[in-house]
Amino acid sequence: MVVKPEWKQVFYVLGLQFNMMSKGTAMAFPATLIPALQEPDSGIKIDLGLTSWLGLSGLAPVIMLGPIMHYGGRKVANLCVTVPILIGWILTHFAGNYNSVGMLLAGRFLQGLPLGAGYFMSVCIGEFSSPKMRNILLSVKMIAGVVGVALMHLMAYFLHWKNLALLGAVPPTLALIVTLFWPETPEWLVSRGRYTEAETVFYSLRGFSAEGERELKQLIETEKARRRENANNTIMHDLLRKLKSPVLWRPVLVLFFTMLIPVMGGRHFIASYSVHLAEQLSGDKSKGYFYTVIGNAISLPASFINVYFVKLFTRRRLMLGFGLAGVVLLVAVCLMLYIRTKYSHEVLSWLILITIAVYYFLANVAFYPVSYILMGEIFPLEYRAIGSVLDGILGSLGMAAVVAVMPWLEIGIGTHGMLLVFASIMFFSLMYLYVELPETKNRTLHDVGDYFRGKSPKIRRADDVSSVEENRFISK
Repeated sequence: MVVKPEWKQVFYVLGLQFNMMSKGTAMAFPATLIPALQEPDSGIKIDLGLTSWLGLSGLAPVIMLGPIMHYGGRKVANLCVTVPILIGWILTHFAGNYNSVGMLLAGRFLQGLPLGAGYFMSVCIGEFSSPKMRNILLSVKMIAGVVGVALMHLMAYFLHWKNLALLGAVPPTLALIVTLFWPETPEWLVSRGRYTEAETVFYSLRGFSAEGERELKQLIETEKARRRENANNTIMHDLLRKLKSPVLWRPVLVLFFTMLIPVMGGRHFIASYSVHLAEQLSGDKSKGYFYTVIGNAISLPASFINVYFVKLFTRRRLMLGFGLAGVVLLVAVCLMLYIRTKYSHEVLSWLILITIAVYYFLANVAFYPVSYILMGEIFPLEYRAIGSVLDGILGSLGMAAVVAVMPWLEIGIGTHGMLLVFASIMFFSLMYLYVELPETKNRTLHDVGDYFRGKSPKIRRADDVSSVEENRFISK
């Protein structure tokens, strides 16, 4: 039986999508865990400081992924992410049985691995997929995360939190099974000088075509040229060279500001504190869980609609245009929340809920998911390992800071003040991306990397991509 290349891409990427689902379950779990631990009859007692760290989900030790994915390969790296996640959920379950705070914190720390591994997962999806399939498969990454959040929130109605942790162990178990069947990606094999193996895997994943042959030839020739140029460099010299190169720091900064937008826009803290935030936004503490389910009902279909949107719009339009609209809506929510502190009215509460619902739909249909797509498209091949580490650290610190300080920030300046700070950071991030973000839609990863090398134009319109690609290949 001959399996089509597209189905092979889908199957291998499932090992990453299940881990992305684990990211969703890890983010959503505190929404159930923290209120349960605050109950008078809870066997584990927590204060506000510990609450913020439980919402954090652990600062993932992403620094290990760079050397592993560079020297050991993408398969080994994904196994190093998946196994600890599984152990983390098991530890969390047994923490409930033994009323162990230490075991609970250890479990939450390990569950946080996919938070820092998001860049790595996007890189792998990009390397396993063709330019046309990459649009869909990177969009599904967002859907997987949303499904994980929705599943955890929904099952919280029926399961105690320690049994909910066992449900959280299912996605990493499935990811582990799929990953065991992985080949190494063509890009990693090329980066290690294993050109014959790279060719075999490349054609297995893509099939035979003139366009694919040109792409592989260009990839191998670029790597050979890089090896000739750095033939006498030691590992440390090569590392220092990369750290000094603007070809590394330009995409690092692009992705950092790209990820600041969903982080500040609620992608993580809404999932972790959904019940509490719903109570604050609605002004009704009796309906926190109800509005949380409504939020999931909005985000899930919106994520599926995004699969169509990434075909319809360019990356820059989804990020910049829809992102700016999101900032305007978020500022409107801040203003209405402030007015409600002076003048409370039921109509105002409903306007707040409607506005935040429109914002949440817009975010999930546009600028949340496109940030995950860009993760897998930006870095040039030789900088993917170290770039993923740097952005993983920066991204993890950003998520950690937001989720950890949110309870204190809300006490200090109120919900309206907190959201205004987040909206301001989103706006300045969008301004930076307007200047520096290249259009990546339908371009090969090699050509996107050439933009940061100064060898390829920014290309703001996806309509221009095919002609530029054609001219580049013909000139070869």
